[in-house]
Amino acid sequence: MMLVRDERLPASVRSTLTTALMLQPDYDLFSAAIEAVDSGEVEIDSSLVLKLVQDYGDEGHRIVTEAPFARLPTRHFRPAFSRAWRRWSRSAVLRSRLALTLESFLGRNPGEGQRYRPLIRGLLFDSRHESALRGLAMVRYLAPMREDELQRLIHCSRSKSWEKRVNLALGIQWLLESKELSERAKKLSLRPSLVQALRRLTRDPNQDVRGAAMSALRLAVQGTPSATYTPGRARSATA
Repeated sequence: MMLVRDERLPASVRSTLTTALMLQPDYDLFSAAIEAVDSGEVEIDSSLVLKLVQDYGDEGHRIVTEAPFARLPTRHFRPAFSRAWRRWSRSAVLRSRLALTLESFLGRNPGEGQRYRPLIRGLLFDSRHESALRGLAMVRYLAPMREDELQRLIHCSRSKSWEKRVNLALGIQWLLESKELSERAKKLSLRPSLVQALRRLTRDPNQDVRGAAMSALRLAVQGTPSATYTPGRARSATA
């Protein structure tokens, strides 16, 4: 991995090498490549990523759901993700994986959230479990929320799935922590019925749900949490 940081190499070579390493199964190589890109030392080789998607043909989703794709510059991500979504999102499994890619991209580019509002709303109301989880995790991009979206959140707070309950609480926590959203948008989203749902979730039998709900509730009531909760098993996009 020293080659990635060797400034004697042309930037284009370092970019291609790092991008290729991000597609390797070796965790140490993958992690080092991710660190180099996320620190700004090396740029993603967009041409390589997009060519691989094209060359893989019907299996191109394998590249779209890998870490380099979510790190594409916005000008490349927008059209490429749109094509991928149209092509592969009808599959329930691929739909949730593509949504994870979007979640990862938006985590680095939150200003793009409103562009994908219809897609995220569709995930939130999706009857398929994994898709709904992604919609809940990205609920901050729906703010200020509409009444039916709010009711959907209340419904999910009573779900038998602990994963839905924890992603709901985390979604609200991330909404309230967002630096991109105005205080007005946050207040419009945080209705009394949603605060009541968070209070109920602080008594949830699942530890992760309780922790996330408590952190979100502190934000809702006090404006700042004593400690932002990071669950051990939450279903979120991190790579």
